[in-house]
Amino acid sequence: MKGLGTMSKKRYDKNSPASILSHARLLLGKSLHDIYPAAKVGFSGKGSLGQSVERLHFGYAPNSISEPDFQEAGVELKCTPLKTAKDGSMVSKERLVLNIINYVEEFGRSFETSSFSHKNALVLLMFYLHLMGVDKMDYVFKIIRLWSIPEEDLKIFIDDWNIIH
Repeated sequence: MKGLGTMSKKRYDKNSPASILSHARLLLGKSLHDIYPAAKVGFSGKGSLGQSVERLHFGYAPNSISEPDFQEAGVELKCTPLKTAKDGSMVSKERLVLNIINYVEEFGRSFETSSFSHKNALVLLMFYLHLMGVDKMDYVFKIIRLWSIPEEDLKIFIDDWNIIH
């Protein structure tokens, strides 16, 4: 991809969620420019920073398939912005879309057998601080962690799935 510069020379085990998380955390407190100074955003529009993380830091081509980004480990990558609230705390800048559900293909599937459940069973969340007027490559990653649907919320997801179904 033109303008993205050199991909990370650090390696990670694509079969291991812990290794993927450890590699992601190389960006914690840093921006893409800090690690890849010559790189430019090679994508445009919403999701361009996440696509740059995929290409530069993890070394794979962005896609929109119904499988997790790291298929072997069952980990889906999501980069999402934070903003600074009036009290100085960081809060989510916008809602996070986990998946677009294809109702034709998903018809007849239970929540447990859905592509949504498969793709989002384990999510690598990479939160960055969005600042107006700052180049996307200079956004600093503030929180990086693995997430799965908490047990106490799973019933809500299943009930919503059944209602929509």
